[in-house]
Amino acid sequence: FLHHGADYFERANEGTLLLVQMEHIDAVNQAEEIMALPGVDGCFVGPVDLAISLGLSRHRGEYEQEPAQQAALKKIVDTTLAAGKMPCCNTYSPDDFAAQKAAGFQGITMKSDLDLLFDRGTNLLSELKEI
Repeated sequence: FLHHGADYFERANEGTLLLVQMEHIDAVNQAEEIMALPGVDGCFVGPVDLAISLGLSRHRGEYEQEPAQQAALKKIVDTTLAAGKMPCCNTYSPDDFAAQKAAGFQGITMKSDLDLLFDRGTNLLSELKEI
């Protein structure tokens, strides 16, 4: 507030994005209703959580090719875009990122903060072992 001026509270919502998590098949089945909610700007899908809710393997490289997972993701993207909103998801590899971008996801994150920290720590340790 102190750094943004007196009109901060009047303008704050302009810079806020409200994404609902759509990580369970029950949410997928209600996607039209969820995306019709006023104030909702889009959705965010955690593919592992979605796979678990579908009874699929939670292991990367396995659930991605399952028809039920692909159908759920397609419904999420199609429904969200039809509502004029932004479908977002998390990915775990450059290939996964490319596939989700091609599928229509517009906001795409890469891995989790813990994954990124672990990857960097592992790489740094490898570099240090060479010294």
